[in-house]
Amino acid sequence: MSDQPPEATSGFDPELDAVLKKVLQIIYKDHPLSPNQILVLSSELQRLGVHRLVQEHLRKFQNRQDSV
Repeated sequence: MSDQPPEATSGFDPELDAVLKKVLQIIYKDHPLSPNQILVLSSELQRLGVHRLVQEHLRKFQNRQDSV
């Protein structure tokens, strides 16, 4: 774990952080989810996060190829 605050670490996205806080509020206050629903949601969010990282890496690779 890094000793730096999240803002100082690579990849910190304030907009994403705000959305995640809203999701947590929904999960815990506005619309409580069952443990199974939380596991499914967690899995789906992880899948989306991995997809986003892959897209970012492919975009960077394509940009390098275009600049050569």
